Amino acid sequence: MSELSFPKHPERVPEATTEAAPQAIPEGVPETLPETLIEAMPETLPETLIEAMPETMIEAMPETMPETMIDIVVNGDPRRVAAGTTVVALLAELGLADRRVAVERNREVVPRADHARTALAAGDQIELVTFVGGG
Repeated sequence: MSELSFPKHPERVPEATTEAAPQAIPEGVPETLPETLIEAMPETLPETLIEAMPETMIEAMPETMPETMIDIVVNGDPRRVAAGTTVVALLAELGLADRRVAVERNREVVPRADHARTALAAGDQIELVTFVGGG
Protein backbone atom coordinates (compact mmCIF):
# COMPACT_ATOMS: atom_id res chain seq x y z
CA MET A 1 0.00 0.00 0.00
CA SER A 2 1.39 3.43 -0.97
CA GLU A 3 1.46 6.38 1.36
CA LEU A 4 -0.13 9.72 0.66
CA SER A 5 1.81 12.88 1.35
CA PHE A 6 0.42 16.35 1.86
CA PRO A 7 2.21 19.69 1.68
CA LYS A 8 3.30 21.08 5.04
CA HIS A 9 1.65 24.44 4.41
CA PRO A 10 -1.39 23.93 2.21
CA GLU A 11 -2.65 27.09 0.55
CA ARG A 12 -6.18 28.11 1.34
CA VAL A 13 -8.50 26.64 -1.25
CA PRO A 14 -11.65 28.67 -1.93
CA GLU A 15 -14.84 26.91 -1.00
CA ALA A 16 -16.88 25.49 -3.86
CA THR A 17 -20.30 26.93 -4.44
CA THR A 18 -23.23 25.45 -6.25
CA GLU A 19 -24.15 28.77 -7.83
CA ALA A 20 -22.67 29.66 -11.21
CA ALA A 21 -21.05 33.04 -11.46
CA PRO A 22 -23.28 35.39 -13.43
CA GLN A 23 -21.90 36.13 -16.87
CA ALA A 24 -22.74 39.06 -19.06
CA ILE A 25 -24.73 38.13 -22.14
CA PRO A 26 -23.22 39.74 -25.25
CA GLU A 27 -25.23 42.44 -26.99
CA GLY A 28 -27.69 41.07 -29.52
CA VAL A 29 -27.89 37.62 -27.90
CA PRO A 30 -31.36 36.62 -26.70
CA GLU A 31 -31.66 35.96 -23.00
CA THR A 32 -33.80 32.87 -23.49
CA LEU A 33 -34.31 30.19 -26.12
CA PRO A 34 -37.55 28.59 -27.25
CA GLU A 35 -38.47 25.65 -25.01
CA THR A 36 -38.50 23.18 -27.92
CA LEU A 37 -34.88 24.03 -28.74
CA ILE A 38 -33.79 23.69 -25.13
CA GLU A 39 -35.56 20.32 -24.88
CA ALA A 40 -33.75 19.11 -28.00
CA MET A 41 -30.30 19.94 -26.61
CA PRO A 42 -28.22 17.19 -25.03
CA GLU A 43 -28.50 17.13 -21.26
CA THR A 44 -24.74 17.46 -20.92
CA LEU A 45 -24.71 20.95 -22.42
CA PRO A 46 -24.14 23.56 -19.70
CA GLU A 47 -27.17 25.78 -19.11
CA THR A 48 -25.06 28.94 -19.46
CA LEU A 49 -24.05 27.89 -22.97
CA ILE A 50 -27.65 27.30 -23.97
CA GLU A 51 -28.75 30.64 -22.54
CA ALA A 52 -25.98 32.57 -24.31
CA MET A 53 -26.35 30.95 -27.74
CA PRO A 54 -26.78 33.62 -30.44
CA GLU A 55 -29.94 33.59 -32.57
CA THR A 56 -27.86 33.23 -35.74
CA MET A 57 -26.42 29.98 -34.40
CA ILE A 58 -29.87 28.70 -33.55
CA GLU A 59 -31.12 29.48 -37.05
CA ALA A 60 -28.09 27.74 -38.60
CA MET A 61 -28.36 24.55 -36.56
CA PRO A 62 -30.71 22.59 -38.84
CA GLU A 63 -28.56 23.46 -41.86
CA THR A 64 -25.38 22.25 -40.21
CA MET A 65 -26.75 18.86 -39.26
CA PRO A 66 -25.60 15.96 -41.39
CA GLU A 67 -27.60 15.39 -44.54
CA THR A 68 -29.86 12.39 -44.79
CA MET A 69 -28.54 10.04 -47.42
CA ILE A 70 -30.58 7.77 -49.68
CA ASP A 71 -29.56 4.74 -51.71
CA ILE A 72 -30.23 4.63 -55.45
CA VAL A 73 -28.92 2.54 -58.33
CA VAL A 74 -27.23 4.22 -61.30
CA ASN A 75 -26.65 2.04 -64.36
CA GLY A 76 -26.75 -1.04 -62.14
CA ASP A 77 -24.31 0.29 -59.52
CA PRO A 78 -25.48 1.15 -56.00
CA ARG A 79 -24.89 4.79 -55.11
CA ARG A 80 -25.61 6.92 -52.04
CA VAL A 81 -26.74 10.52 -52.56
CA ALA A 82 -28.12 13.27 -50.35
CA ALA A 83 -31.88 13.25 -49.91
CA GLY A 84 -33.43 15.81 -52.23
CA THR A 85 -30.80 15.35 -54.95
CA THR A 86 -32.24 16.22 -58.34
CA VAL A 87 -31.40 14.60 -61.66
CA VAL A 88 -29.40 17.68 -62.67
CA ALA A 89 -27.43 17.52 -59.38
CA LEU A 90 -26.72 13.81 -59.92
CA LEU A 91 -25.45 14.53 -63.43
CA ALA A 92 -23.18 17.25 -62.04
CA GLU A 93 -21.92 14.90 -59.32
CA LEU A 94 -21.09 12.33 -62.00
CA GLY A 95 -19.31 14.91 -64.17
CA LEU A 96 -21.99 14.74 -66.86
CA ALA A 97 -23.51 18.22 -66.45
CA ASP A 98 -22.14 19.53 -69.76
CA ARG A 99 -22.96 16.44 -71.82
CA ARG A 100 -26.07 15.34 -73.62
CA VAL A 101 -27.52 12.57 -71.49
CA ALA A 102 -30.73 10.58 -71.73
CA VAL A 103 -32.09 9.84 -68.25
CA GLU A 104 -34.50 7.08 -67.30
CA ARG A 105 -35.86 6.93 -63.76
CA ASN A 106 -37.64 3.73 -62.77
CA ARG A 107 -38.12 2.81 -66.44
CA GLU A 108 -39.62 6.21 -67.35
CA VAL A 109 -37.75 8.78 -69.44
CA VAL A 110 -37.12 12.06 -67.62
CA PRO A 111 -37.31 14.90 -70.16
CA ARG A 112 -34.33 17.27 -70.07
CA ALA A 113 -36.67 20.13 -69.13
CA ASP A 114 -37.57 18.20 -65.94
CA HIS A 115 -34.02 17.36 -64.78
CA ALA A 116 -33.79 20.33 -62.39
CA ARG A 117 -37.14 19.68 -60.71
CA THR A 118 -37.06 15.87 -60.55
CA ALA A 119 -35.88 14.84 -57.08
CA LEU A 120 -34.54 11.33 -56.60
CA ALA A 121 -36.07 9.03 -54.00
CA ALA A 122 -34.65 6.08 -52.08
CA GLY A 123 -34.59 2.96 -54.24
CA ASP A 124 -34.77 4.81 -57.57
CA GLN A 125 -33.31 2.92 -60.53
CA ILE A 126 -31.53 5.42 -62.78
CA GLU A 127 -30.25 4.61 -66.25
CA LEU A 128 -28.01 7.15 -67.99
CA VAL A 129 -27.09 7.02 -71.66
CA THR A 130 -24.57 9.46 -73.10
CA PHE A 131 -24.44 10.23 -76.76
CA VAL A 132 -21.17 9.60 -78.59
CA GLY A 133 -20.55 11.32 -81.88
CA GLY A 134 -18.37 9.88 -84.55
CA GLY A 135 -18.08 9.21 -88.16
